[in-house]
Amino acid sequence: MMQILLGILLASFVEWFVHKYLLHGLGKNKNSVWHFHWEHHQLTKKSDGYDPLYFKHGPGYPKERLSLFLAFLLISPLFLYYPTLAKTLTVYIFVYYFVHMKAHNDVEWTKKWLPWHYDHHMGKDQDKNWGIVLPIYDILLGTRKKYF
Repeated sequence: MMQILLGILLASFVEWFVHKYLLHGLGKNKNSVWHFHWEHHQLTKKSDGYDPLYFKHGPGYPKERLSLFLAFLLISPLFLYYPTLAKTLTVYIFVYYFVHMKAHNDVEWTKKWLPWHYDHHMGKDQDKNWGIVLPIYDILLGTRKKYF
């Protein structure tokens, strides 16, 4: 049970950190490998939460899928020593992928079930609300801002 809790807390923190510092921090630079995230933001803002490019090359941006696959490769050694933790992290990766895909395909669902993610894209300050699956660290670290 502790490995499951630790896995959720760890995955949620990594999601928060990567979103804040890589996708938004480094991603603001047009020459950055992470800049695709700003294209996602521009399209989403114009389309009230929907991203038409999110489904152009299959669900999700290719770089997003690659990043999630690399994250899985990084955690795969944990299966040998902490299998429950590794399974939890793997499930979180899949949950992230499908939740994020649904969020940009069904905006009304997002408003109801992921209001923090809708706020992230549609709010006045898009440098808030870093959690996608869960707003745990936005709440703990004071970056959760409700707009709607």
